[in-house]
Amino acid sequence: MLENKPSFESIHEHVRDVYIRSSDKNRNFIIAFITLEIFIFLAVANTTDINFLIPDIKICLPLINVTVNIFTFYIAAPVLIFVFHLTLLFNISQHAIKVQDWNEFIQKNKLESKKTSLLSHFFYNYQYSNMPSFIKMWLVLINFVIIVLSAPALLIYMWITFGAYHQLWVSSLHLFLGAFQKRG
Repeated sequence: MLENKPSFESIHEHVRDVYIRSSDKNRNFIIAFITLEIFIFLAVANTTDINFLIPDIKICLPLINVTVNIFTFYIAAPVLIFVFHLTLLFNISQHAIKVQDWNEFIQKNKLESKKTSLLSHFFYNYQYSNMPSFIKMWLVLINFVIIVLSAPALLIYMWITFGAYHQLWVSSLHLFLGAFQKRG
């Protein structure tokens, strides 16, 4: 009995589609993550010390013009940053596996490197061979700052800005999440 083996073209298309879907998903997620960070940074920057001293005060969140209780916001914001950042790190690690699978497929089947330029890249074309080294250095630095450092920096900024008004458990939450993010 003959086995029905998938054709080379169908395998190629499947691997390529998995890679492109992963790139698109991660690109959209990182844009949402950066937007969330900017949004929370603006909300923190627009909160004054007097807002914490008035009981039951509500703050107007920038860009969406929604009012929320200030204490609810400052409890939920670090948790949102933490969850989004861990999800981002997990998605990027899974994307790296798909990129490796794609590269192995290309090498195994001796496909032309030109075909990889037809892919939807994560943010930019990762073909470094023609790129000057200073551009490579800046791309790595920008990726590191956005993906690794921005979330812990925002948590620390929130804690430093309003740490004097936190209850002990809220400060502990901020410090725990900030320390955990640094290790992640």
